Amino acid sequence: MKRSQSIFVGILAGISAGLMLVAAFKAGVLAFVLFFAAPAAIYIATMGWGFVAGFVATAIGTMIAGYAGGTGAAGIGLLLLFFPAASVGHMVNLGQRADDGLGIVWFPLSDILFRLMAMLAIGFMALGAAAGYSSDSFAPSFAELMRQLASSNPEIEMPTDKELQARALVYANLIPTIVPAAWLLFHVIIAFLSAGITRRSGLLARDKEDIAATITLPVETIFVLVAGLLALLLFSGSLADIGGVLTGITVAGFGLVGLSELHQRTRPMASRGIILLVVYVSIGLFTVPLIIFTIVGIFRSIKKAASANPSSGAT
Repeated sequence: MKRSQSIFVGILAGISAGLMLVAAFKAGVLAFVLFFAAPAAIYIATMGWGFVAGFVATAIGTMIAGYAGGTGAAGIGLLLLFFPAASVGHMVNLGQRADDGLGIVWFPLSDILFRLMAMLAIGFMALGAAAGYSSDSFAPSFAELMRQLASSNPEIEMPTDKELQARALVYANLIPTIVPAAWLLFHVIIAFLSAGITRRSGLLARDKEDIAATITLPVETIFVLVAGLLALLLFSGSLADIGGVLTGITVAGFGLVGLSELHQRTRPMASRGIILLVVYVSIGLFTVPLIIFTIVGIFRSIKKAASANPSSGAT
């Protein structure tokens, strides 16, 4: 009975997710909302009804996206939205009995975050390779778009072709970094909201945790960030694009860890709400403040790793 119910929920969630993704490609300004509402259905189905529901929802959502939107839509849905949502939802439900027999030890949230980062990085690189994406080839499209914007707004001074090409190349080079970073941030937000919905509905088995106090990333992630930065700065073409993806994902991941530190430290403050509002608005408007929290997140991860593995001392 339970498996039948999970399959039924998965079918409904997959249909909802697939249709929302297809609609996102045609919704104009609403596309942003629909893109990330689509995996929410799979997050909720998996967290509330288990892996079977998530697997069924992923399969059906991908088929609907492929049928209505082609292989590109199916690839985006599967690799960047549906499969990561089902996987995270499944990991959230993983746990084992504690050694003392009291309570359950749940799969660590830090490991879930790291695996989500890995899935998205692989997804972006796979889709980029399949589509033959490169910043150099994408720059002319940006230049043409900027040229059209300038021509349709006479009050804007028209830059020279050389300036236009230079600006377009900068923007094109930023895409492999900024888009994966933003994608991870929104996946985490949707996962958090979905967990809240399933918990309030009495469907989430996992105990509530102090995320701000515990979340971190493996120290080895720092080497991924360094490798990404080196590839981004020292190479061009596909290697630079891969470096951009790795840099964007790890900067966003450590940024989330750094923001958790802020949440924890501001708890006793009466002005906490204002501080958090200013920080998040600043990140949304300027992006640069996220770099500060990335550094905070790196130090926090190093500190927690050191405290979890203290030196054995003199013998």
